[in-house]
This record gives sequence, structure tokens and C-alpha cells, in this order.
Amino acid sequence: MHGPQLHHYHCPNCKSWMFTAIAGVKDFINVRPTMFDGAPWTRPFIETMTRDKLDWVKTPAKYSFEEFPAMEELPGLLEEFAREP
Repeated sequence: MHGPQLHHYHCPNCKSWMFTAIAGVKDFINVRPTMFDGAPWTRPFIETMTRDKLDWVKTPAKYSFEEFPAMEELPGLLEEFAREP
């Protein structure tokens, strides 16, 4: 979850993690929906870092990755996500 390719951004006042940018991936920001005022409309499309999750944790995410998807998978995943209702 750390490394030179990940840039985590936090609120300067409360230090809450708000979003992450990935170096070298243009126009892609991983936003935490829990930071929105109205998060009920959000539904996970991709879950990452599942190798480290607790066994009992389940999400309705369409795709699941033990780490992060390979960079060459991102364009197709983003295109499919953009078509989601």
C-alpha cells in the first residue's frame, strides 16, 4: 500500500485519507467514497489488496485483485467502469 508510485492525499486539518493518485497513470484518482456526503449511491467495482483482507470480509465488487491490477489492465477496467449504470 506504500511505494514510490502511490501518492496519498490527506485533509490538512484532520489528516483523514481522502484520495490516492498513482504515478504514471493519467486521469486516474482513487477516491474514498466514505468521504462523500451521499455515499449510498456508490458500489464497489474493483477491490484491491485482498491478499491482506480478513477472511470474513466480503464486498459486491465485480473484480477482485490480491494486489493492484496490472497497468495494462487499467484501460479496459476504466472503460468498463465508465459504461456502468
